Amino acid sequence: MTEYPLSAVQKQRKKPKRRQSVLTGIYIRALDDIVAPPLIRRYVGVMLVMFVLTLAVLFITPWVQTVIADGRVTALNPVERPQYINAQITGRLVRWYVTEGMHVFPGDTIALLQDIDPKFLDSNIVARAGAHVQWLLQRAEQLKQQTAAISAQLNAELQAQTAAINAASQYIIQARQKLTAARALYEQETVELQIAEQRFRDRKALYDQGLRSLREFESARLALQQAQARFTRAQAELQAAESQLKQAEQEYQLKQNEWTAKIQKTRSELNKAQESLSSVESTIAKALIDKSNIEMRRNYSVVRAPIEGIVVRLYSLGPGETIKQGDPLAIVMPEARSLAVELLLKGNDAPLVYPGQKVRIQFDGFPALQISGFPQVNIGTFGGVVSVIDAVDDDRGSGMFRAIIKPDTADEPWPSPVILRPGTKARGWMLLNTVPLAYEIWRQLNGFPPSLKEPPPLRRKPIRRAPGSATETGSKDDSPLFNTTDDAK
Repeated sequence: MTEYPLSAVQKQRKKPKRRQSVLTGIYIRALDDIVAPPLIRRYVGVMLVMFVLTLAVLFITPWVQTVIADGRVTALNPVERPQYINAQITGRLVRWYVTEGMHVFPGDTIALLQDIDPKFLDSNIVARAGAHVQWLLQRAEQLKQQTAAISAQLNAELQAQTAAINAASQYIIQARQKLTAARALYEQETVELQIAEQRFRDRKALYDQGLRSLREFESARLALQQAQARFTRAQAELQAAESQLKQAEQEYQLKQNEWTAKIQKTRSELNKAQESLSSVESTIAKALIDKSNIEMRRNYSVVRAPIEGIVVRLYSLGPGETIKQGDPLAIVMPEARSLAVELLLKGNDAPLVYPGQKVRIQFDGFPALQISGFPQVNIGTFGGVVSVIDAVDDDRGSGMFRAIIKPDTADEPWPSPVILRPGTKARGWMLLNTVPLAYEIWRQLNGFPPSLKEPPPLRRKPIRRAPGSATETGSKDDSPLFNTTDDAK
């Protein structure tokens, strides 16, 4: 193959390319000739080893996830929490009987109020109410006696009615018996009259024929006259017996109507007396209620301490100032024997906390060291157990859920209530799962919430107790506030 010679232009184009290849080769040979100092090589090696070790530590080191919440010290028993003493009536402050810091017992007078209600301004209203009640009681006693007398009269009239009705009934029975006897006699005399008439006719016929003597004829006529007389008397007695029976029946009905009207009148009087007595008794009940209300109103004028404790605050009210019903007057702090911590959890953390969960507590004023992921490092902190967590957020609607933490009996006891006072700020760490440190860093960087391997244990639904049963009014150790740990287990 024939090769043609290159032109001058082609030679000029090839020259820069050849020059670049030469420079690149020189640069590569220069880099090959460079040698790193030994110190830098060691530093790079140490950095690589430390990076590998750090990764290994991050994936090997266990980290306990926690939920951190702030709160304050309170009392587990609501009776041991601060008690607000409020005015029970609207009145004017007359005098204070205590000062701040004073120890009071139940029944001690805190302040004296003067009632300004127009219905209770009378100073003798209690005595007047008592006198009114006494008058009503006397009136009720009189009505009771009147009712008893009318009732006795009614019983007597009922007995008299029974006796009169019985007598009238006996009179009717006698009249019926007499009527029966008169009817029998009337029938007998009727038969005898018929016999006497037949005999008289026979004797007369025989006398007319001359077969009988005049003496026998006269004797038959006399017998007939006597039979007629007896018949007339028997007929009169029958009519008299019928009239007597009718009169006896009329007398019976008359007496019955008379006694019925009299008894109805007495019963009406008895009903009126009983209605009056019932009305008075109802008035007495209302008067007793009014008297009791007045006495209670007078007692409410004296503000007394409901519990034993220390007066920690008196509201700035001077004598003569008007106080409305329900306004606070003072705060009494009872002796707190059962301390607890009230923590406020965020809505993101509340589902992870459950009764019976372990908690580490740090109190203000107590130097402490607590690393979130290492609960073993708990210098100055105290153990606790979640007792109650609210099912809804607090009243402020801020999305914070209240959790009550009680002391852990298996851990170091909490400070004395003399030192650890209610209201002291506290911080709690609720212990969750144990995860690698690398996972925890990754979770924190992404803002993910802690996770649970298993869902929180569900609380058992309490058995419904019968009203008035012995278990219904059990001791405080049986209440859900004190046995949440057992339920969680």
